[in-house]
Amino acid sequence: MNYIIAQKQNGLFLLDGQPTRFTTKDLLCKCCGEGLVDERVLRAIRDTETCLGYEVDLNGCARCEIYNKSIGGTIVSSHLFEVMKPSIAIDFEKKDKPYTEIWENAVCNFQRVGVYVSKYTDKDGNPQAYFHGDIKPKRLFWYKDARGYHYYNNPTFCINDFTEKVMKKQKDGDSQ
Repeated sequence: MNYIIAQKQNGLFLLDGQPTRFTTKDLLCKCCGEGLVDERVLRAIRDTETCLGYEVDLNGCARCEIYNKSIGGTIVSSHLFEVMKPSIAIDFEKKDKPYTEIWENAVCNFQRVGVYVSKYTDKDGNPQAYFHGDIKPKRLFWYKDARGYHYYNNPTFCINDFTEKVMKKQKDGDSQ
């Protein structure tokens, strides 16, 4: 895979030479403050926000091996960066917005999208979700529940199963 390392200036990432709202604090490793980010990840999250009509909350992007291990990330995580190899993944959410709306827009802009139950609930007590988006070449979609990961080639089947098998149980208080 060829990488396009995003440039930084004054604590912000640049796209097409212009500053974005994406800060180095939001996207570099939470452990060491280091990292590289592929420009296409920034484009995908920006395009997702444009389609949604609102900004999402960024939960992280680049991870060093130490931080990745400390939070239970896989050894082949798309978040990992190395010398001249940027992170190609980002995690994000938006509290009090329909997770299905975010999903529908994310799957149009990222090659691969995963959805997880968030620790947050909305104002009515409904469970919320957060997302992983990456730009690995092969399209893939997944959700994670108490039994593990469930992978799909079809994003509609994935989000429908997540809603039925995870979110409805969360709402009813049966978190498996």
